[in-house]
Amino acid sequence: MGTVSSGIGLISGLNIQQLVDSLIATRSRPVDLLKSRIQQGTAVRTAYLDLSARLLALKSTFSKLNSTDAFRAAEATSSNENTLTATAGTSATPGSYVFTVRSLAASQQLISSGFASRDASFLTPGRLTFERNDARLDRGTALGSLNGGAGVRTGKIRITDRAGGSAQIDLTTAQSVSDVLTAINGQSTAAVRATVEGDRIVLTDQTGAAAGSVVVEDLGGGSAALDLGIRGSSATGRLEGGDVVRLSATTQLTALRDGNGIRVHGVSDDFRVTLADGSAVDVNLSGKLRNDLSLAGLNGGGGVPAGKILAKNRAGQTAEIDLAGAQTVGDVVNAIQGAGLNLTVTIVGAKFVVTDGSTGDGTLSFAEVGNGTTATALGLTTAAIGNSLTGRDVYRVATIGDALREINLDSQNAGRLSAEISPDGDRIRLIDQTSGAGAISVSALSDSSAASDLGLLRDGSGGAIVSGRLNSGLNSVLLRSLNGGSGVGSGVIQITDRTGASANVDLTGAETLDDVIRGINSAGVGVVARVSASGLGIEVADTSGGTANLKIADVSGELARGLGITVDAAVGQVSKANLQRQYVSESTRLDSFRSSIAFSRGKFRITDSTGASAVVDLTQGDEKTIGAVIAEVNSRGIGVRASINANGDGLLLTDTAGGSALMTVSEEGGSTAKSLGILGSAATGTTTIDGSLERGIDVLATDTLDTLIDKIRGSGAAVNASLLNDGNSANPYRLSLASTQSGESGRLAIDVGATGLSLATLVEGRDAKVLFGPPDSTQPLVLTSATNTLADAIPGVSLNLLAASDQPVTVNVARSADTPAAALKAFVDGYNAIADRITELTKFNSETNQRGLLLGDATVERIQSRLASLVTKRATNGSAGFDRLSSVGVTVSSGGKLSFDEDRFRAQYDANPQAVETLFADATSGLAATFDAQFDQMTNDDTGILPRAEESLGKTLDLLSDRQAALEASLEKQRAQLMAKFQASEQVLAQLQSQQSALTGFKSVTAT
Repeated sequence: MGTVSSGIGLISGLNIQQLVDSLIATRSRPVDLLKSRIQQGTAVRTAYLDLSARLLALKSTFSKLNSTDAFRAAEATSSNENTLTATAGTSATPGSYVFTVRSLAASQQLISSGFASRDASFLTPGRLTFERNDARLDRGTALGSLNGGAGVRTGKIRITDRAGGSAQIDLTTAQSVSDVLTAINGQSTAAVRATVEGDRIVLTDQTGAAAGSVVVEDLGGGSAALDLGIRGSSATGRLEGGDVVRLSATTQLTALRDGNGIRVHGVSDDFRVTLADGSAVDVNLSGKLRNDLSLAGLNGGGGVPAGKILAKNRAGQTAEIDLAGAQTVGDVVNAIQGAGLNLTVTIVGAKFVVTDGSTGDGTLSFAEVGNGTTATALGLTTAAIGNSLTGRDVYRVATIGDALREINLDSQNAGRLSAEISPDGDRIRLIDQTSGAGAISVSALSDSSAASDLGLLRDGSGGAIVSGRLNSGLNSVLLRSLNGGSGVGSGVIQITDRTGASANVDLTGAETLDDVIRGINSAGVGVVARVSASGLGIEVADTSGGTANLKIADVSGELARGLGITVDAAVGQVSKANLQRQYVSESTRLDSFRSSIAFSRGKFRITDSTGASAVVDLTQGDEKTIGAVIAEVNSRGIGVRASINANGDGLLLTDTAGGSALMTVSEEGGSTAKSLGILGSAATGTTTIDGSLERGIDVLATDTLDTLIDKIRGSGAAVNASLLNDGNSANPYRLSLASTQSGESGRLAIDVGATGLSLATLVEGRDAKVLFGPPDSTQPLVLTSATNTLADAIPGVSLNLLAASDQPVTVNVARSADTPAAALKAFVDGYNAIADRITELTKFNSETNQRGLLLGDATVERIQSRLASLVTKRATNGSAGFDRLSSVGVTVSSGGKLSFDEDRFRAQYDANPQAVETLFADATSGLAATFDAQFDQMTNDDTGILPRAEESLGKTLDLLSDRQAALEASLEKQRAQLMAKFQASEQVLAQLQSQQSALTGFKSVTAT
């Protein structure tokens, strides 16, 4: 039996495959139509996506004009780029500014005496130490701190000696008393020498003339000599200036005790003043609000005006609260809470916090009633967040005036105790206004150090207590700041020079190191006292020429011992290398703690000797001082206590847990512990980690210059050490030391100890000094910087200083149109590219009858219409002549495309930059905001014209694809059915053919 085994029927001879394909092809026309529609739709969809992408790019380009920064870019030009260059940022204010670069910043550089060899040992065993400039005992007093904080109006002065020699001295850029002394003593035409004695500058004639006067005058209408207390004349050959060191109400408490500030408890009362009648006044200097605090002490003594405030709760209820009779903070609290609005008032630090217990959709608020200012003075006009309103700070104790006001307005006082600055201007005075058998006294409370720091823990006299001195003299230091802040006591000392001449020096009233030095030098024996060359200690040198023992001993007290100058030996000099002036205290700000390393805010973990640990988190940013860090550490509840170290130059951690392990400090990401100098572990056998800023190395007898340099480099001191060869045939090798930080703050105080190393200063660390203002100004502003870059000398402008010059340099700052011009050009180019693309998609070729893909497409017509309308849109906020794109050079040209006249744009921008900025960048109605909204209407994923059309088309294409698949499946089924029928037919024919063959055979047999 035959079968179908190919596309050709073996029996019928028909091409079955061809027949079936033809039949199916006839039935496939609907599928072909679907394919064509899908292909067309896919092309349209791709075109939509392309247009959408182009519009989004165009939107992004134009959005650059939606920022005021785009229009406030500025360009700064310098009239002399050899002296300084300038760079302007977006916040720069256009204008012309004049600067005169008087000096550049420099790093301190020192050089040693020469050595014959670099690899031989020449030094004596000893310790070489490096301290910050803050440790110096003769650090120059800032002019700004003189005259009760009023400072000194600098300028030019003239000094004339007794012989008529005259010198004009420019003090315009002087910043410290040391600068003044250097300027006066550095001139050579007037034979006078300037020194400081206590609180005064003294000029001494050096001519030897027996007649004539020393005269000091201000020049050019200036007041420098007047403010320095030296304007005038003296016929004695000695012009003693006026007292220029005194306290004032504005003196910061942090400036007292040589900048170490006042340590207050922070919460509880600090000290008690007991009066003659037996009553007492407890004083709290925390700067925190208290219920009994007088309203008169708020706002720096400005108080709170009597009046009414209007309160409104979230339920919409209002109440006028009458505070006319309020006298204390507690009165305010009670009045607000009693207003019937369900409000609760708490005190947080120096501010009021009000919590609203009502319910509703309103906003908790306080407002003034009428023209009053009571709510503002209470700090309650801030915005509420949720049901809570946190007011602003309305109280502080930051100055001498604040502290005195706190005492005088204390709720326990009632006029019985008055506090004031003493007549000499160096102390404060408490005056007992009561009468009785007792005596005024002060005692500390709550373990507070405030009374001690204010020098009030002393006996009263005449119904008053006068504190110890709170400010040091010129270029000096308080004795109480020495030995890490533990101080040096006063007393009587006996000095015997090497000829045997002897004198008792009464220094019981000495409060500053200058008091001691002047007292010794006026004793009438052959010795001279001075601050040591390192600036860290004191030395007393014998000048008598004798050969006996130099003797210095305490007669009463321990002053000589405390200063380290007791001696009884055949030596020409006695000295104390380092008196350890305290310069780190609880008041030290973290941002200035390590002058050469920026403080890093982060977290660190402390583990005590028992294994207990805690993380100290300084990332909040409200810890501003070393005292805040100490409080954070001590609040962690483990066996570690933080404090200022014994030398007053760093943070000290002490393990009190009594365990067997070593206390450790590790970083929790960042470098905060390193910034504080406490990273690592306590040394074996110790229970402390000392973050001292002092760095030192032990010099051995075997050390060479090379090994010494290695030790210095590894010490962590802020100094670079290197070796120089000056070519000298005898001793060519020198140790060179350079501070790693430029400016005056980068100066180092180096104590060579007993090493025998001799150092000379090559370059003194100095700040850059620039005069701001016309060169003929009598009071130009002096700008200083530790580097040769002045950031924001004028807002938004950075100056790079290249050379000192007496010639002024003009810096012109002008707004730059480059950024908006570039953005507009890019917008025009992008717009025209879209216009070209739409033209291509919607064209019709009449010769070939070819239609563009989107010809007649409603969606693209809407886009085209929107774009055309957009570029001619008027800005409702625009001013006359600046209300549309054409105002600034963007116009519609032929074919609906845009053209950009950049010259016109720049001219308009130069003429009125604010109007151009407003045209584009106004937040509500500027063109950038308007365009952004219009582009959103065209391209937004959810609501945009193109995305919705693309989405709708996509759904249609999905339906067509599904229909195509169904039809194709049906056709395949039909194909299979047809093939099956043809195969069956072939089988029938095969059977018939077989039967026919059988019959034919049968017929043949029959015939035979």
